[in-house]
Amino acid sequence: MEASRGVTVNREWRAKMDELRAKARKNVDEVLKRAFGSIKSEKSWRELEAELYDELSRG
Repeated sequence: MEASRGVTVNREWRAKMDELRAKARKNVDEVLKRAFGSIKSEKSWRELEAELYDELSRG
C-alpha cells in the first residue's frame, strides 16, 4: 500500500515540475522575443558600432 502511495506522490511531483518547467521556458522565450524586438527596432549594428567607436576615440 505504501509503495503505491509513493508512486502517486512521485507522479504528482513530476507533473508539478513539468508544469513549472513549461512556465519558465515560456517566460524565457517571451523575454528573448521582447529583447530581440527592442534591439531590432532601435539603431542598426553599424550605427551602434559607429557610436562606440566615437566614444572610444574621444577617450
